[in-house]
Amino acid sequence: MNVLIIGENGLNEILERELSGQGVDVQRLSGLEDILRLKGFPGAFEVASKKGDIQVEGILFTDAPALEAVQIGEAETLGLASPDLMETLEATDSDIVFLLDYFSETPEYLTAKALKYALDLAGQNKQVVFLSRFVKTSSDGMEEIYRKARQAGVSFIKYESIDCLFEEDAFVVKAFDGVFTTEISTKNLVAAGKEVGNAEAIRTFRLAKTNGGYVNGNKFFLDPVATSRKGVFYLNQNLREVREVVPYIVSELRALADEPVSYAEVEADKCAFCYSCYRVCVHGALEPDMENDAMKCVEVACFGCGACAAICPGQAITMQGEAVFPEKSGNRKVFCCENLGLSMETVPCGGRVGQDWVAGALADYDEVLVAVCPDDACRHMVGGKRSCQLTDAIKKLDVPGKKIACIKASHAMKHVLSEFLQEGVD
Repeated sequence: MNVLIIGENGLNEILERELSGQGVDVQRLSGLEDILRLKGFPGAFEVASKKGDIQVEGILFTDAPALEAVQIGEAETLGLASPDLMETLEATDSDIVFLLDYFSETPEYLTAKALKYALDLAGQNKQVVFLSRFVKTSSDGMEEIYRKARQAGVSFIKYESIDCLFEEDAFVVKAFDGVFTTEISTKNLVAAGKEVGNAEAIRTFRLAKTNGGYVNGNKFFLDPVATSRKGVFYLNQNLREVREVVPYIVSELRALADEPVSYAEVEADKCAFCYSCYRVCVHGALEPDMENDAMKCVEVACFGCGACAAICPGQAITMQGEAVFPEKSGNRKVFCCENLGLSMETVPCGGRVGQDWVAGALADYDEVLVAVCPDDACRHMVGGKRSCQLTDAIKKLDVPGKKIACIKASHAMKHVLSEFLQEGVD
């Protein structure tokens, strides 16, 4: 098994060492600009780079996202991610104010960086004020940093609301803590801007963005390295312990080797060029093929969910490498989204369950159940909704002796589906 690490990150050495300890061969590229072209499938990527062609099973990119500059009035604050920030602050004789959670919640890794800066500056007898809307102590060592900073003389204010102005060559900050309003004037206001995402990585790997532009969610503890593309991982900057995610990465790559690679294939002579598949694909895997006046699938971007095949009016799209369903067993057929984590027959996405599947199942079974993710809880976003609309439409046909239903559940709600199955489709 081999992976490619792309980007510069202080955690890369630990990451490579841990992966090697799991029997994974690691190759490195310094940045996304080294990639010329990406082809292949999850589990079998072909990377054309400036250093030559690279074939790997998985890709990890680790560059930190860019941060927006914070503008207050006519002035720009000092950036927390600026490489020469400490040099600037160490040279000043004025008070220093760190402003976090302004405009948006500051990620924990930036909070930790601000705390360490504040601690070092207080140790140099600087007057430091630390403003934040949230206190973050979930990671190891954070409480200790807070304690040392307080002992060193850093003043902490946890605010509920804040007003910032720039007048007479200084920033004026008014912080309300729920009882009192504290007004601070400073020429050295350090702010943590909002993360603006990894635009280049999103384009290169055709990743879907969630939660305000993040490629793996702003709740890093839920999906610490997962992205919308199987086999492509992002080492979230919030991670404090790389060792915790390496086994997850390795298990995901091994799973890719055991499951068939599924991707969409478009028959140009059947394609009506209606763009239905283009509109429904949240992974950006369908695009126009102007030479053939038809749509085409970018295989490296295809997630194999099959939503495009389900919605194609001309039945021009087929899913290659798709799993074959077992023969009839019992009087009930259950189509279950693979992300529900349930031990029964699964499909890549509820959106793949089309009219042909349901009609075929109703011909052989008395009951058909489609189990999908809850609304807004899935990276496919609309797949579950489409399945539920489909089942509702078929239910209205009222076929004698046949029952059909759609239920929404998650991997944390297994009892919901089990109870539903015990009661039967009603």
